[in-house]
Amino acid sequence: MKLTGPLATVMGKASATRPEITKGMWAYIKERSLQDADKKTIIHVGKDSVLKDIYKADSIHMNELLKGIQPFIEKVEEPAKPLA
Repeated sequence: MKLTGPLATVMGKASATRPEITKGMWAYIKERSLQDADKKTIIHVGKDSVLKDIYKADSIHMNELLKGIQPFIEKVEEPAKPLA
């Protein structure tokens, strides 16, 4: 997947697989202590200017994490493989 805008900033690279994106997002969140201390399903994205650009909210439920990044992901088409 090709990453654009603030998602590329969070990931620190221009392309990644979906599992890499998920892992990278959680690493970014944990590194910056954005997960709510009491209710672990809440992420305080408003505390981080880059994530605020992605989600346009102060906090999100963890189920919204991957939904919000869809506008910043472009599927890279694999070249067609020749038939044998």
